[in-house]
Amino acid sequence: MSPKELAAHYNAKVFDTKEAAEAAGFVLTETHSPRGEMWGTDGLDSVLARCSNDPQAIVDSILAAVDDFADGQPPEDDRTLVVAKVL
Repeated sequence: MSPKELAAHYNAKVFDTKEAAEAAGFVLTETHSPRGEMWGTDGLDSVLARCSNDPQAIVDSILAAVDDFADGQPPEDDRTLVVAKVL
């Protein structure tokens, strides 16, 4: 199954960044700030634009950005994040 087919099957979105492809469950992009704003795919796109192509760096950058955006609020649901390096 291709990354896009896999993402569609699990209701996720695939983003390409250099040599890495990342699929994030929508729960992650639906994180809310204390003001009620949603992080969304724009927040995710912004982080990915600044990331290296190292899968662990991508995970760390995304999770840090989501935590900063949530400003101390606990996650509303579980978080799913899969990063796979495309060789």
